[in-house]
Amino acid sequence: MSSADPRPRHRGLSHHTATVLRLLLGEVRVPVPADEPLDELRDTCGDRHELWPREAPVEEYAGSGLPATHMGRELAEERLFFAVALAAGDALAAAVLAEVPA
Repeated sequence: MSSADPRPRHRGLSHHTATVLRLLLGEVRVPVPADEPLDELRDTCGDRHELWPREAPVEEYAGSGLPATHMGRELAEERLFFAVALAAGDALAAAVLAEVPA
């Protein structure tokens, strides 16, 4: 997801992600940042896939010293990209720690 990419097909939900979500044979749980507007993703998932709100500590990440650019854009320009990645990382950590219900 991008909020700053100048290409229309890459703004919001990328066409790559939308295609994968449509082609999946089964239902999946899609981690999303709890505090971001995600109407386009919600529409793409419909009733088939579950949106799973997760923590996305963007400000903490910004102060971490870790890389904070994507496609030449700074975190402040591309907050949505980083929020989605952080939500996915939080979901992965939960799965590894077996916090995800079976």
